[in-house]
Amino acid sequence: ITATMSEAVVAGSSFTVTLGTGASDEVVLTAASAGTTLSGTYTVSTGDSSADLNVSSFEVASGQSITDIYGNAMTSTSLPSGNNLADNSALVVDAAPPTSTITSVAYNVTTGVLTFTGSNFDGIGAASASTDIKSYLDWAKLSWDINGDNETTSNVSFTESSITSAVVTNTSTLTVTLTSAAKSALEATSGFGAAGGTDTIDVTAGFIKDISGNVATTDAKANAAITYSDTTAPTVSSFTSTTADGSYGVGSAINITATMSEAVVAGSSFTVT
Repeated sequence: ITATMSEAVVAGSSFTVTLGTGASDEVVLTAASAGTTLSGTYTVSTGDSSADLNVSSFEVASGQSITDIYGNAMTSTSLPSGNNLADNSALVVDAAPPTSTITSVAYNVTTGVLTFTGSNFDGIGAASASTDIKSYLDWAKLSWDINGDNETTSNVSFTESSITSAVVTNTSTLTVTLTSAAKSALEATSGFGAAGGTDTIDVTAGFIKDISGNVATTDAKANAAITYSDTTAPTVSSFTSTTADGSYGVGSAINITATMSEAVVAGSSFTVT
């Protein structure tokens, strides 16, 4: 917080300003050297709030003084009309952490989109449903748990570079789009998939942060169920053979290979005639 004086004051001059944060926060502004500028630092505290931070009043408190080089002391404590803090800066104070919760996750295997369902996602403070908030989220606190809590299988972790975008679609929906590389890496992980319905999502508290940097404490979710949006059944794309071209007689073993339109689970089988 900086105050500019009408004339130079002596080094060490100081006074106290009260800010309109709902908590009457006070900041001492001091002239570090002779001149017209006095400065001080306001540290946001829990419960503080202001849509446009402003100075509500100021005073020369006990032990403080404001004097020019000729010894004249400041006596006026009138706020500068049209030149207050809010007239010159746009500082929003938000000390309330988001209260977002996560209940479940859906995964679209075609688009690589993770859709989180929960509550109070609007508390993140995104300007609109097109605002990318991936930088507000702590991706180290999100993991895809292959086969649930089967400790023999490693989880799939994410970083900000794994994410194309993250947007608050509405108060109950957070939509996260993986990059093509992250999508491919996830789906290529051994054990990935809906077979048996065992994969889950693990979220550690603090995954969500709002645009002011406040960290959520309500967003933890262990073993969030994953639903899949793939409703397309696999088909046979081709039949081939790994056996060399040639003529084969009685007792010869000839390989028949079917290539499918998409990945199928281990153990899948059918009979060809």
